[in-house]
Amino acid sequence: MASDHFKIGANCIVLPFLFDYYAKVTDNEIAINKFMGFGETVYPYDKVMELKLVKSQKNGKGEIIRRRYHEIVFDNGYVFSFDHSNYNLNWKKESEIMNFIAKKCCTEIQVIDPYPKRTL
Repeated sequence: MASDHFKIGANCIVLPFLFDYYAKVTDNEIAINKFMGFGETVYPYDKVMELKLVKSQKNGKGEIIRRRYHEIVFDNGYVFSFDHSNYNLNWKKESEIMNFIAKKCCTEIQVIDPYPKRTL
């Protein structure tokens, strides 16, 4: 019975952190508060190493998935991905944000498509 009380208590403690994640893009930096994180991490634009547009990938079963999304790779190895996020951005808005970041970083967005569509 004590373990049931612990689960309820743990849910009450963890729940606020589930709703406190975000990414902010400003004129000077990108601030990210990770899922289940404590506070935000701020990345000036000179810390951005790569910008990617991923068009295809394989899932855990080895199946090819054609779904486009963007990634930002930072100098500490952290990769921020719009894939699997709950930011609810449409493709146009996501692309606008990435183009803004590309201009700020003076870099191009790399297109990654390891499994391109085959044409006959």
